Amino acid sequence: MFHERIHLSVCGVAVLALATVNAGRAASGTEAAANNLSFPVLIAETPVVSIPNVVPQGQAELNGRFYLWNGSDPPCDPAEPTCDFSSLPPESLSRIYVQKDAENNWQAYSASDLVSLTASHVDVSDNIESVPWRATSFVRVEFVPFAPTDLTGFEMVHISGLGVDEVWGVRASNAQQAVAAAQAPGYATLFSNTMMISLTKLEPEAGTIDVLPDPAGTAYIWNPTTKLWEKAGGGAVAQTAQENFTAEINVTGRMIYGYNWKLRNMVMNPGVEKAGWWRLTYFSGSATSPLDFTASTALFDPIAGPVSELSVEPVAEDDSGSNPNYPRTPVVDPLNDIVYIDIYITGTAGGGGGGGGGGEGEKPDHVGIYSGGLWQLDVNGNGVSEAGADSLFSLGFPGAQKVVGDWNGDGTTKVGVYNQGYWFLDYDGNGVWDGGTADRMFPMGFAGATPFVGDWNGDGTTKVGVYNQGYWFLDYNGNGVWDGPPNDKLFPMGFAGATPVVGDWNGDGKTKVGVYNQGYWFLDYDGDLQWDGGTVDRAYAFGFLGAKPLVGDWNGDGRTKVGIYNQGIWFLDYDGNAAWDGGVADRVFALGWTDTIPVLGDWNGDGRTKAGVFFEGVWLLDSTGDGVWDGGISDPLYFFGMPGDEPVVGKW
Repeated sequence: MFHERIHLSVCGVAVLALATVNAGRAASGTEAAANNLSFPVLIAETPVVSIPNVVPQGQAELNGRFYLWNGSDPPCDPAEPTCDFSSLPPESLSRIYVQKDAENNWQAYSASDLVSLTASHVDVSDNIESVPWRATSFVRVEFVPFAPTDLTGFEMVHISGLGVDEVWGVRASNAQQAVAAAQAPGYATLFSNTMMISLTKLEPEAGTIDVLPDPAGTAYIWNPTTKLWEKAGGGAVAQTAQENFTAEINVTGRMIYGYNWKLRNMVMNPGVEKAGWWRLTYFSGSATSPLDFTASTALFDPIAGPVSELSVEPVAEDDSGSNPNYPRTPVVDPLNDIVYIDIYITGTAGGGGGGGGGGEGEKPDHVGIYSGGLWQLDVNGNGVSEAGADSLFSLGFPGAQKVVGDWNGDGTTKVGVYNQGYWFLDYDGNGVWDGGTADRMFPMGFAGATPFVGDWNGDGTTKVGVYNQGYWFLDYNGNGVWDGPPNDKLFPMGFAGATPVVGDWNGDGKTKVGVYNQGYWFLDYDGDLQWDGGTVDRAYAFGFLGAKPLVGDWNGDGRTKVGIYNQGIWFLDYDGNAAWDGGVADRVFALGWTDTIPVLGDWNGDGRTKAGVFFEGVWLLDSTGDGVWDGGISDPLYFFGMPGDEPVVGKW
């Protein structure tokens, strides 16, 4: 439900009954499409500023695409021949203006000033409360505080879809000068631009899911000055990251606090395991919090009731099965004006990486080259070939195809080769072939098959597979043996002549498959290893004859998106909506020339896949991801390799 998000950056002591004109901008810096609020929002900040484009109550302007609704059947597009209400009086119909549309405007109603806000209810996203998550997950964290109000908001109507495809709209009269229908939900959501989230790993060890951490005031104490958890006996907890919450508007018209926790890319402090108990704390970053939590603050959505439906995104359960310590219940701490919840992270530990902890410092991708069994990897990432600092070794032979992946799940990329159905993987990543005990050598495939790698089951390790003329063979359990179904996977997805592609299309942490052919994409979006048609899965046009297909997470939201490259020109479906929206919502830019090889990587470690090109040992990387070559200043120019080398990219 929360996939269509608008960033709200409004300050001022005010009450909003609807939304704010031009208050939000997308992460790219381009103007975001507008959303109108089904719930009013109470805002408390200083200094007082005027809310832009305030409109009188009942005079909200409605623009953009709309559907027609008769009050009972699903809304339909009036441009479609099947949308025929000619037998009904026009005044009996409603227009449902699509919630996210580029022609909409932000609209706001202003009321009395506020000094502080007291939450009557808070709701934490159900995916956090309901199940443990893996250390390889991309976790969506959401938080909504509520308070009673007599203000009204827009009446919203469901148009189509569920989850990531959900579309809602504002109900209005069926007239040229349509008037939006008001509703009085009885509650408002609360906003303060000082709200933050603290992600705290309490102890270095993973511990066990069966033993809960001590509550606040016992083993761990909240320091109201530093806004950090500390050990009661003195000393620091294992690791803490403090992040700003983003105020967002969801498709049903509610303001929420959202944070995309890229847990699978998080760099841990030395000796700290990623698995174990974490404490997620919602708090105000100001000395005097304008948003108060009291002993009477209830822990559920006041409209949905005690069983909240705050998040309907697919929940990625771990493999631990049922546990008496789940589901989890948040804790309201009125003494410290915080709300926190303890959750357990399972799976592969990610510690020992060094560097700062927290959601910011992802390890960037570095370059490398492969040629006939010889590898050279730019381990220190300076783009210079240096004996001793970089890794130079032999693994493979002429004719073998290069592959890279995190075979053992320790967070670093390792190498391998594939040849006529046989795989040779440097499993321990030491740059030496140690034989089939420390490393891995096994058959999986056949002559003519195309090798692929991915984390098919989401456990944090890269596994192998092959594709041939529309059929996929995946070593799903990663044991290096073809066990056949159901332990491994064999299924059709594609056709002769199609180009196979892999990616995490829906962001659940598992690699899925797809094919591309002459501008058309067919993606197994839900990852059920079968083609379910273009509603559950994805079939769409993006590209043209001769273009090279690309996949990557262009905007850093955790989902793999598509793109194409042709003779130095890049076209990226930046927002991931499976449509070419032009160079504002999507991206088109020049980087390279006719003979360059496109390369992809997260060059600066900010979680976004970016473009680059390789030509005879020369690398040009768009490190900033702005689609502009900055001439070796902000973007690097490397000389690493020579003519005939093949480029490789990884977190060495």
